[in-house]
Amino acid sequence: MRTTLKISYFAPVALGLATLLAANIATAETLKEFFEGRTIKVIIGSKAGQTYDLYARMITPKMAEHLPGKPTFVPLNMPAASSVAALNHLYNKADRDGSVIGAINPGAISAPVLQPEMARYDSRKFNWLGSVVRETEVIAVWHTAPVQSLKEALKKEVIIGGTGGASSVLPTLINGILGTKFKVIEGYKGSGSVFLAMERGELEGIGATSVTNLKWRYSRLMKAGKIRVIGQYGLSPNDFLPGVPTVMDLVKDEKQAAALRLVLTRQEIGRAYLAPPGVPKQIVAAYRIAFNKTMSDPSFVAAIRKRKLDLDPQKHERIEKLVASFYEAPDDVVTRVRKILGGRK
Repeated sequence: MRTTLKISYFAPVALGLATLLAANIATAETLKEFFEGRTIKVIIGSKAGQTYDLYARMITPKMAEHLPGKPTFVPLNMPAASSVAALNHLYNKADRDGSVIGAINPGAISAPVLQPEMARYDSRKFNWLGSVVRETEVIAVWHTAPVQSLKEALKKEVIIGGTGGASSVLPTLINGILGTKFKVIEGYKGSGSVFLAMERGELEGIGATSVTNLKWRYSRLMKAGKIRVIGQYGLSPNDFLPGVPTVMDLVKDEKQAAALRLVLTRQEIGRAYLAPPGVPKQIVAAYRIAFNKTMSDPSFVAAIRKRKLDLDPQKHERIEKLVASFYEAPDDVVTRVRKILGGRK
């Protein structure tokens, strides 16, 4: 009797485990069949040669090693509108079979809330894979600029270069919310042209460039004392910038804080990777596993360190929560920020 009971109790469990094992094997075989010999397009929402582009070209070959079938990733740059064009493409035109992923600028993630006339997508519906690093943007001035601190920028005008992305948006934002006096001169094609203009005496600073970019491309200017970082954008300070105030340090009330959080949350998301909506769940899961394994792969970590790039990976669950927060912002906060950014010339 006891033997019969034992068999009757465990048989369904054994059958369930066998079924689950068979399903897992079938999924693994299906994934290998899907990825083997396949070319995966990587839509990069920045220009070739920029750090966003460099990260993507370093990450995706390593991801291939951690995917069944080891596919080939082919990078395709789509830099228009600071990655808004890339997300429009991924949401509305890209194949949804798993053969396309994206590497994008975080500013585009909040665009449906702040710039709905440009962004034809819902950021919550993408399949987020992870982020390689949280992004800290900084304000840097030339050593001869009349302003050498963030507090001084509340009283004196600073002439800075804008490229249409964060270097234009973020100083305009704090001008409108905190009362800083950054005069943004638009039309520069990238941070490189802004820094050259600073060296020529044409500009006094840049209103936003990433810590990663600063360390990777302009460390010589920092070491030589030619540029001074006077402020940082972020919800918390960056360890690389001890003693440098954040724009949140100038906040006087909760209304100002809420308006800044609406925009600066995207810096917490940083350099994110995603798949379009509708991609089969098992393929999305495979991408997430491969991304996470890449972030801790010793050869990848060593390559990142050698390039003097930052690595502070985040998993997709946190990104999903941060993305959702844009859509949960109070209407009055959204209206205020839209009005400030909408007045940018």
